[in-house]
Amino acid sequence: MQRPQNPMLLGDRSVRKKVVRHSCGKCQMCGRTASTHGISLVADQNPWAGSGANGSEALWAICLDCSAGLRAYFRSLKISPVTLRRVSSYESVHVRIGELLRAFGVGRRTPSSLIFFVADQPSWKSRLRELRQPPFCWDLAAACFKSPSGRVKCDYILVRESPWPGNSGRSR
Repeated sequence: MQRPQNPMLLGDRSVRKKVVRHSCGKCQMCGRTASTHGISLVADQNPWAGSGANGSEALWAICLDCSAGLRAYFRSLKISPVTLRRVSSYESVHVRIGELLRAFGVGRRTPSSLIFFVADQPSWKSRLRELRQPPFCWDLAAACFKSPSGRVKCDYILVRESPWPGNSGRSR
């Protein structure tokens, strides 16, 4: 069964054309250009657009290779789009991060790239640290590794969780 598309998020044909036109023929992910590299651009959902973004704000012009790679990456994370939308819907960044860790489960690795995506803010590492302190008091572990490019990356593991204080769980 094909999942329903959100017309506000995807935009109509004219919005998609406008997004591609404003990119000046350049992929907004890898930087390749249509004139130099002979790529085709598509207006695709920008996973890093803010959760309140709609229309052209939620789209970006990327090449077909980047679009396919991004979709494959999100599929490889083994988390359903429904769960991702649910955890991204909370107002509190702490709850968004915590619910993502819960979705992966106690003792299971949660990729930092996905935490960054769900947190929707550059200071996500500080919010993750704050989950370890009162009033949250969660127990988290880090599993660091070298990526194929040689960079050190960390996944985070939920060891023990606590209930959310007050009305932290309110959706946005």
